[in-house]
Amino acid sequence: MLTQENSLRSLALDSVTLLSEPFGVTNIHNFSTDQRTRISLFATNVELDPGEPISVITAQAETSTQIFLLTVEAFRAVPNFPWLKQIVVKLPDEIANSIEVRVSINVRGTASNKVLVKVKP
Repeated sequence: MLTQENSLRSLALDSVTLLSEPFGVTNIHNFSTDQRTRISLFATNVELDPGEPISVITAQAETSTQIFLLTVEAFRAVPNFPWLKQIVVKLPDEIANSIEVRVSINVRGTASNKVLVKVKP
């Protein structure tokens, strides 16, 4: 997964507003009725085979004491950059009181690096 230059901090954006962190677990600027924040994570070297479902991609957020599964809602190539992939995940309630979490993805059993994502209450 991509990080900001010389950092472990994620290169992530709110999937609707395209703003960077910190991310609230909920916000009023989204396309869903559940008011949940979705963030776009960016990665390289991730491909799906033809016809393969996005369910082969999983994501998780970790605090120092717990691991939370993140719902992967979309996977696509970034327009004009076919080597760059966008993975959209929904943030769970359980991380609302965290200051930051370590996020990773897993594709068919292969785990990515962990990137830091700043969260706000």
